[in-house]
Amino acid sequence: MATGFLSVCDQILIASSSYIPYDASKKPLSTLLNEMTSYVSTGGKTENGDESIIYGLQILLLSDVERVRAASLRALRYSIHRATIFDKFLECRLDYLVCRSLTIDLRNARERLEAFKLIRRLFLLYPLRLPHSFVYILDAIIASSYPTSVPRSTNSTPIIRTDQMVKCCLELLCEIALQNPHILHECHAINTMLKFIVNLEQDELRDSVLYALLHAVDRFTINDNSEPTILDSVDSNGPALVLVDEGMRERHELIGNMFSQLVAIFSLCEKGTLKTSDRRGRTPAAFDSLVLKEPDKLKTLKSCASAMGTILHSWIGFTAFCQTRNSSIRLLVNCLLVQSEPMKMLILDLFYDLLNLDVPAVCDSYEAALKSMYPIWNLTPVEEGYTYVAWEGADKLPRLSSTRPNLLDSHMALMLLSLIDSGLIEAVSELASNDNSILSIRATLLLANFIWLCNEHLPEEQSFLLLPLLMDVAIADDDSIKRSFAKEAMLNINAFFEFKQRTRHIHSFQLAQLIYHSQHLHDYFTLPTNVGIETNRRISTSSSSDPLVAGKIDTSISDTNTLQTDNYKKWNWDLILALLKDFPKQANQVQGELYEMFLDKLCDFFKPEQGGGFNDILLTDSLSNVTCRTLLAFSDLLVYPSRTSSNHIKVIASNNARILLTSVSTSLQQSIIAMRECNGRALITEHDLLSKNSVYYFLFLGRLSKSSVGTQALIDSDIFVRLSEMLKMDDEFATSAIVALSSFNYYYESPCRTYLMQALKSPCTALRLYSTSLLRVILRSNPVAFGSWGLNLLISQLHDTDQSVMIETASILDEALEDRRLVNLFYKQWENFSSIKNKSSFLSKFYHLASARVSSIPFDQIQHDDKHLSMLHEELEYWDSTFNAEYISLMETKLFSAYSGGALLTDDYFERRKTTSSTHKPKTKKPTAQVSSHIYRQLCLHYDGFILLRSESRLEKYVTELRQHRTNCISISETRVIKEALWALAHMASTEYGYSWFMEKDLLPDFLRFAEECQNLSVRG
Repeated sequence: MATGFLSVCDQILIASSSYIPYDASKKPLSTLLNEMTSYVSTGGKTENGDESIIYGLQILLLSDVERVRAASLRALRYSIHRATIFDKFLECRLDYLVCRSLTIDLRNARERLEAFKLIRRLFLLYPLRLPHSFVYILDAIIASSYPTSVPRSTNSTPIIRTDQMVKCCLELLCEIALQNPHILHECHAINTMLKFIVNLEQDELRDSVLYALLHAVDRFTINDNSEPTILDSVDSNGPALVLVDEGMRERHELIGNMFSQLVAIFSLCEKGTLKTSDRRGRTPAAFDSLVLKEPDKLKTLKSCASAMGTILHSWIGFTAFCQTRNSSIRLLVNCLLVQSEPMKMLILDLFYDLLNLDVPAVCDSYEAALKSMYPIWNLTPVEEGYTYVAWEGADKLPRLSSTRPNLLDSHMALMLLSLIDSGLIEAVSELASNDNSILSIRATLLLANFIWLCNEHLPEEQSFLLLPLLMDVAIADDDSIKRSFAKEAMLNINAFFEFKQRTRHIHSFQLAQLIYHSQHLHDYFTLPTNVGIETNRRISTSSSSDPLVAGKIDTSISDTNTLQTDNYKKWNWDLILALLKDFPKQANQVQGELYEMFLDKLCDFFKPEQGGGFNDILLTDSLSNVTCRTLLAFSDLLVYPSRTSSNHIKVIASNNARILLTSVSTSLQQSIIAMRECNGRALITEHDLLSKNSVYYFLFLGRLSKSSVGTQALIDSDIFVRLSEMLKMDDEFATSAIVALSSFNYYYESPCRTYLMQALKSPCTALRLYSTSLLRVILRSNPVAFGSWGLNLLISQLHDTDQSVMIETASILDEALEDRRLVNLFYKQWENFSSIKNKSSFLSKFYHLASARVSSIPFDQIQHDDKHLSMLHEELEYWDSTFNAEYISLMETKLFSAYSGGALLTDDYFERRKTTSSTHKPKTKKPTAQVSSHIYRQLCLHYDGFILLRSESRLEKYVTELRQHRTNCISISETRVIKEALWALAHMASTEYGYSWFMEKDLLPDFLRFAEECQNLSVRG
C-alpha cells in the first residue's frame, strides 16, 4: 500500500516536470492527481500507510508546480480527520509548508484557497491543538493589508496592498477566538485584529471581530492554582482591599489595552487647521468646522468610536470600564478638551450611545436639537421594521408591576458614577460654555440628559452636586463672553427639564385612542337619546332658553369661512373643532339649515375621493393635527343607528358621519381592486400612509368602534370585510393593517377582536410580530379587561413558527402574569399552556417560569387541591435538582444580551447586525433586563407555600453553603453554587414571610461578605 502511494507521487512528479518529455502512453497529470485524492480518502488505513501519505505529500508540497501543491493540500484535507495522520502532520512540521503555500504568491488563488480550507478543517477538528504557525501566518496576512506609506516628497495617495484573503483570514481568527482564545494571545494576534478594525468599512465584520475579541478575553480560564492578589476596592465606600484572582486581572489588563489602543488613535490624529465662527453668526462656517478634511481620517475616527462603543457595551468591557484605576476613560474624557472639534463631536456621540440616548440632530438651534431627541414613533415601512404604537406603548405605559427590578438600572448607576469620577461633568461643562454653537448645544443636551439620568439612578447626595461647576462659571468666570455662554447653557438645561416633564404624558393619536378605549368601557353600550320629527327646525323661533344662542351658532358657522370658500387653508379650524365638540350641548338650540350645510361641507372635505382635500394634506403640514382632531370629532357625531328616521339635527349629523364611513369603505375597496387587478387608481395607498393624512382614516374607523352603534355601522359598511381581504394579500397591505390594528377597541367581543386574531395568524411575519407586540399595549392599558381572551391569544402565539414572535409572546405573557388576577385566569387555561413543555429548549424554560407563577395561588383557592399540590411538589423538586442552575444561566444570558444590544434567540446565537444608512437609522428599543420569576418567591407569597418551601426544598442547604463557603471562588462550579444560593435566598427574602425568616437566620452579613469581598464580579453583582 505504501509503495502504491509513493509510486503515485513519483508519477505525479514525473508528469509535472518540465524537463521530462511528454509520454502519451502514461496517465495524464489530472488523472494522477485525482487518484491521489481518492487514495488518501479511501485507502491507507494502516499506520505505515499514514506515514507514507505524509512523506509523499511532503514531497509534493515542495513541487514547483502550483497545480500539484494545490492538489496535495486538497488530499491532505481529505485525510486529516484521522488522528494518526494529524500526529504525523505535526511531527513532520508540514504546517510550515501549508503556510508557504498560503503566502508564496498572491496570484495563486487556487493553492491559497486550498491551504485556507485545510487550516480551517484542522481548526474544526482539533481546535486546542492548532499549530501556532497557522495563527502567525493568518496574522501576517492581515497585518500586510495595512496602507503603505509613500515618501513625503511625493504627493501621491497611500498605496493599498489589497489581498482577497484578508477577510477570510480575519473571519477564521474570529472563529479561533471562540474556541481557543489562548493561542491568539500567545501569538499576539489580538493586537493585529484590533488595529485592523479601525480601517474596516463593513459594520458587520467590524462588530464580528470585536465580539470575537471580547469573547476571547472573557474566555480566559481562571488559574485554579493562582493565589489571589490584594488590590484596592472598586467601591470607595466599601472595604479598602479585595481579593482579585490573577486570571481576572489578566482579562482586565487585556481589555484595558484594547481600549487604550483605540483611545490613542484620537490623540495621534492631527488637529489640522479648522475654522471657527462666531457663535452668534449662525453661519454655515460653523458646520464646516466640524467636517474633517481628510476622508480617510474621518473614516478611521468613526470606526474607532464604533469599536469603543461596542467594547463598552459588552459585559467584560463594562466591568473593566468601571475599574477605579482605568486611565483610558480619563484619557477619552480629556480628549474633549484638547482635540479638534470633529473629534469632540465623535466622542460626544460615543457618550450619547453609551448612555442609551438618541443622538440629536446637528444644528445650531437648541430647540430644534431638543425636539430631534424626543422619541417619535412614526409609521415605518417593513424594511425598517414596524414599530409604531406597539413600541410607543411599551416605552411610555408603565409595566404592570414595579417590584421586579431592571438589572440594567444598577449598571447605569455604576457607569454614571464612573463617568463622574473620570471628570466628564467638568469636560462637558467646559464644552457647554464653548463659543461653537453646535458643540455647545450638543454638550448642553448631553449634560442635561446626564443630570436627568443621575436623578433617576443615583442617590440624592450624588445627583444634586452636578450643576455647581457650570453655575460657578456662569456666575464668577473672568471671561464675560464665556460667562454669558454658561448662563445660556444653564437656561437651556432648565428648558430641557421642563420639556421632559411636559412631554412625559404626551401620546400619539393612536396610542391615546387605545388608552381612551380602555378607560371608557362603560360607554360602549350607551344608547343615544330618542329624538322625534321636528316640524319647525328650519323656522326660527324663540323656544330656546337663551334666544341669542341660535344666532351665536350661525355667526360662528359664518366665521369658520367653510361656506364662503372652498380653500380649506382659509378655514378657521380651531373654531370648526370647537363647534363639533360642543355639538351635543348646542344641538337643541340649532335652527335653520345653516348647520346642516356646514356639516355637508365638512363631510365632502373629509371624503377620500375629494381631490385636494383632507386626503392630500401632508403629515408635516401645520394643519395636519387640527384636521385630524376635527375628523375624530366628526366621527363622534355617529350616535344613531341607520334605521332611525328623523329630521333632527343630531340624526342628520349622524347620517353625515355614516356617509363618510361609506366613502372610506368604497375607497378601501377601490384600493384593493387597483392592487389585485391593476384596474383603476388607489385612493388610500401604502405610500400615502407614511406621509399624508390618509393614515387618519383608520383612526376614524377605530374611533367608531368605541360604541356598539359605531361598531354596527362598521359592520354594515363592510369595513371588516375590506380589512380581511387586505390581510389575505400577504404584505401588500401590511402597512394598512398595522395602522388599522393600532386604532380599534378590543375590550368587547366584536369583529375587532376577530380581525386581531386574523392578523396574529397572518402569513406576513412582520405583521404577526407587530400584532403580538400590540397585545402588550392592550394589556398595560387595562389588565382586567385583557382577561381570558388576551391570555388565550398569547398562549396560542407561543406555537408560532417564527422565533422572534415566540420570544415577544413569552415576554408579554410573563408580564401579564405579574397581575395576580390574571394568574388565576391563566391557571384555568393550564392544560392548553402545558403542551409547550417539551416543544423546544426556550419554551421548556418558560414553562417552568410560568409554573413558578402558578405556585403563588393560595392552595385554598384551587378546587382540585391534590392535583395542584402534586404538580407543585414535582416542580419544586425539578427546580432544586436542575432549574435553579439553569435560572442563573437564563438571567445572565438575558443581562449580557440586553447590555450588548443583541437579543439572544431561542437556539442561543446572536442576531447578525444589519448595515443601515447613517441618515435613517431604525429606532431601537431601550434595553431592559427584568428579573424573572422564581419559585421560591412565588411560594412565599402565601403561608402554605412558605411552609411547603421550608419543608421540602434546598432552602436550609443553601443557607449552609452560603455561610461555610469562602468568598474566594476559584472554579466555575464554586461560583455557580454560590449564585444559586444567592438568587434563591434573595427571591425568598423579597416577600413578607421570607423576609422575617431571612432576618431570623441573620443572612444579611453573609450577603454583604460576598458583595464586598468576592473576586468574581458577576457574583458581587
